[in-house]
Amino acid sequence: MGAAPGPTAIAPTYDSPKGFVCGHRIRPGVCADAGDAAPIAVEPGTHRLRVCCRAEDTVLAPPPIDVTVKAGETARPAIAVRTAKMRVEARRSGVLSAAHVDLYPVGAGFEGAALVRVPANRTVVVASGRYDVLVTLADDQAPRAEVAFERVTLSAKKKILRADLSDGGLIVSVERDGRAADAAVRAFVPGKKRDVGLVSAKEELRLPAGRYRIETELGSSFDYATNRRAIWIEAGKTTRLKERFDTGTLAVKVTADGTAVPAIVRLSRPGAADYFNYFEAPGPVTLSPGVYDLTIAADAAGPLGPQRIEGVRVTKKRRTERALDLTRATLTVRIVKNGNPVGFAEVDVHAAGGGSSVAPETDGAFRLWPGRYEIVARLESGAELTDGPFSVSLGQRVTKTLAFDRAFITVRARRGPTDVDAKVFVYKHGATKPIAQGLARERIEVFPGVYDVKVVAGADAQWQQRLALEDSLVVTVDLPEHAEEALPAGDLPEGDLPEGDADG
Repeated sequence: MGAAPGPTAIAPTYDSPKGFVCGHRIRPGVCADAGDAAPIAVEPGTHRLRVCCRAEDTVLAPPPIDVTVKAGETARPAIAVRTAKMRVEARRSGVLSAAHVDLYPVGAGFEGAALVRVPANRTVVVASGRYDVLVTLADDQAPRAEVAFERVTLSAKKKILRADLSDGGLIVSVERDGRAADAAVRAFVPGKKRDVGLVSAKEELRLPAGRYRIETELGSSFDYATNRRAIWIEAGKTTRLKERFDTGTLAVKVTADGTAVPAIVRLSRPGAADYFNYFEAPGPVTLSPGVYDLTIAADAAGPLGPQRIEGVRVTKKRRTERALDLTRATLTVRIVKNGNPVGFAEVDVHAAGGGSSVAPETDGAFRLWPGRYEIVARLESGAELTDGPFSVSLGQRVTKTLAFDRAFITVRARRGPTDVDAKVFVYKHGATKPIAQGLARERIEVFPGVYDVKVVAGADAQWQQRLALEDSLVVTVDLPEHAEEALPAGDLPEGDLPEGDADG
């Protein structure tokens, strides 16, 4: 087997000006002095090596270099540090002003800590190399101001930079769907939530030189349509921006019984827990193209409460319309008997499952909120029919017909060849109590169905069972011939049942 690989390390060597003591920092943060002869162990890969040399108050911090280390090897970069001279003249409104000069690696975007900071308005010694330079006003009583110089090469020959930290201007013009529009223009210092300037579109905003986040909010937009961009303001110059917005319109019509009703429409993003704006129907309102959810609150919705319409798409330069009809369902109940309307019947409409009853309107119809209902109709005779449960929705017109369709049964009681008088009792098949009664040869009215018939003549009682009745039926029941041919006078007053016959 081969020998195990050696350590993976970086062991830089330095060539620096006399009197400077150098140290280095290896990403992500290992630090060491140049006098430490031991290599610094690192993981294989590419590392950024930053060098810092100090002599009294002078700091040399050249641009970092990238060092690639292979597994089991020690990288030995040779680093030569040379001095350079520079002077930054910082002025505001023509007056020399105290300022900080920060040197950054090229392309770092002025983010994070600077390699080194030196004062403005005097000659200073720094490490030679190429830098991005940021000059920042050091007056706490004055507005923040800064100037950037990119890719500045510093060498033994003295470099002079002139930084103007005076004010510049910004003018933003705004178009909505290709036409000039109003907007609010705000300027923010990066990393700050409070704006440092506010004007309307086409007005000039004066700002100290430096970086800003500009937010342009369209004035007529109900979704607060805002364009954002990062810019530099240059001293003595006016920066001009043009912002363009695309929009559509949304209108919501809310009606009840054919008439527009007051309503509030709340706007939210799909899936959002809360709304971001609202308007009074019908609008219309201006929105950025996209998808929205609507929550509509209206007194006309009654117990239904706010209604929701989801996934409404607003399209560029077009009008999107949505309608909500809060008209309650109309239920008309018709009661017929054998095909003819019934002059009087008691009709009860109530929520399914024994809920509260709904009173009819003056026209006799029932106005119902969406839900499930049942109908109970009763005739003066006590006959009763039910319908339901059934469902209704907003705006629906429903007609329910409850038909008391009757059939007739006629019973002939005979003793031998002779018809005799008798009492007739009609039972639903298997029941113990009669639902109708009459005399032999009379037409007895019942609902279509299957019945049992009991015929009583004097002391005799005779049954006829499982009679299928659809329309009308004549049944002949034979009584024993030894029985009396007529009912005794005063026997069984009309309307009474024989004692014990209720039990079948």
